[in-house]
Amino acid sequence: MRFRSKYFLYALLAGICTTTTLFAQQAESIDADMDYIRKSNAWLNSRNAAGLNHYQSVNISNAELFFNKQDGGFRNYFQSDDSQDYGLQANSYTRLNQTVVLAGGFEYQNFKGKNMSGSAFLDPYQNPFDIVELDAANNGTKESEFYNLNGALSAQVTSKWSIGGKLSYGAANFAKRKDLRHVNKLLTMDVSIGALYQLSKVVEFGANYNYNRRIESLSFRAYGNTDQQYLSLIDYGSFYGRTELFGDYGYTSSQNTNPLKDIRQGGSLQLNLNFNKKVSLFNEFSYEDRRGFFGEEGTSSILLTRHNGSGFAYNGQLSVKADDIEHHFTLKGKYDFLENKETIYRRETTIGEVNRIVYYGDRNVFSGETINAGLSYDIYLGVKNSRPKWAASLTVDYMVKDQSTDLYPYYRDQKINSYQIYGQLSREYQKQKDAFTIGLGMGYGAGSGEMAIDGTATKPAADHMAPATMTQFLNQEYQFLTAARIKGNVMVKYTRAVQNNLSAYLKLNYAHTYAGDVTFMGNHFYSTNVSVGCNF
Repeated sequence: MRFRSKYFLYALLAGICTTTTLFAQQAESIDADMDYIRKSNAWLNSRNAAGLNHYQSVNISNAELFFNKQDGGFRNYFQSDDSQDYGLQANSYTRLNQTVVLAGGFEYQNFKGKNMSGSAFLDPYQNPFDIVELDAANNGTKESEFYNLNGALSAQVTSKWSIGGKLSYGAANFAKRKDLRHVNKLLTMDVSIGALYQLSKVVEFGANYNYNRRIESLSFRAYGNTDQQYLSLIDYGSFYGRTELFGDYGYTSSQNTNPLKDIRQGGSLQLNLNFNKKVSLFNEFSYEDRRGFFGEEGTSSILLTRHNGSGFAYNGQLSVKADDIEHHFTLKGKYDFLENKETIYRRETTIGEVNRIVYYGDRNVFSGETINAGLSYDIYLGVKNSRPKWAASLTVDYMVKDQSTDLYPYYRDQKINSYQIYGQLSREYQKQKDAFTIGLGMGYGAGSGEMAIDGTATKPAADHMAPATMTQFLNQEYQFLTAARIKGNVMVKYTRAVQNNLSAYLKLNYAHTYAGDVTFMGNHFYSTNVSVGCNF
């Protein structure tokens, strides 16, 4: 299926772009910029789908086929220095009538990366712990496929009330093609239902419930030299933990598929202030509770860890609009707390030779706090038919991570902060049915902190084995997050209006990142993106 999937994508994209007369638009040109539409209306980025009823632009859909090539040594410990991916994505906003708005999309991505080791998970930053293969000589090719389908609906039920809901479903396969092999299957689901009340022409209130479920199942296999021993680091945090030999039981069991289940649920409150037709202030406050586990309770399977946490988030946008110029100031912040516990158990065999797992409790092995904050400014000039002639943005992102790993009496603390500043400018030139867009971007990032503060709570016993660590990956991750780097990119795009309800485009983007003072990885990273698509 992987080899045939790209030909299916080509056929699907061609079919979408050649049958769009069935979806003819009303009123304005179909050349509206979807990225601009999303950024210019804060409700479209809200967790509350009821806010979709604020969508007033033209009905617009987009389908795009893309290909990415990435190379270079400046990469995180779980990433590839030689990878490529391709796929198809499509998105749509449609106002059916005066009271109902629909939005939706789908995405398919196929990834292949060489020389990969590090984490056995798709994204280790999503999880309360990590599993890392100790022998870097066993790095190999990893492949993944990702699918996502999402939809949202908003309906105005009275002159004051609107309701809405949205659903996103994702699935992925991920595998390493060299021993020690791992095979991952991921399922994600996001559900949100909410309501919006217009108190007056100036004040609007909204509230919604959020539910997110993520299950990543993980199994390990060895098909080559079965006499070879494979050791993995069970990384409870900051590459600090214990080693485990690939075998019948445990985190890297050859007999069981262990699921990592993570469930988050909570709510969001919105306050939108429309001071006048040109100035508005959107505010969204969110809270979520997080719980999950790794493994399964059974006669041969083991519940290995339990985790819990919570998070708070804020999303605010001040918009100032004139006839052909717009200013948008966005402030985002998020605080996350996470705690992980490992179960204490013993395998027993009863008199009747029945296996059972006896649990005696659990122990805290990790606790951490993460703060992410971002401030951005976007300006659009020459806006006509939902398409700006000039677009410029400046973004500042800041991250603080403070975590502690505890394997009594040993512990390791880590404190990292990093920031990135990025600016981009683009200009579009139109001539009859043709449009040319060129964009330039430049960024800088750096950070600091304490990579590892190791110590003991009490003097360990003489026979007490110290925790295991992986110095290479510890240093590589720290330098990736904190090393001074500069990034530049250039983008060119050609758009051709085919007919009144169809335009096609070709887009090229090239980016280069350089970090000078690094010792545990390379200095450069290159990324090339080619995409072809249509708006209808």
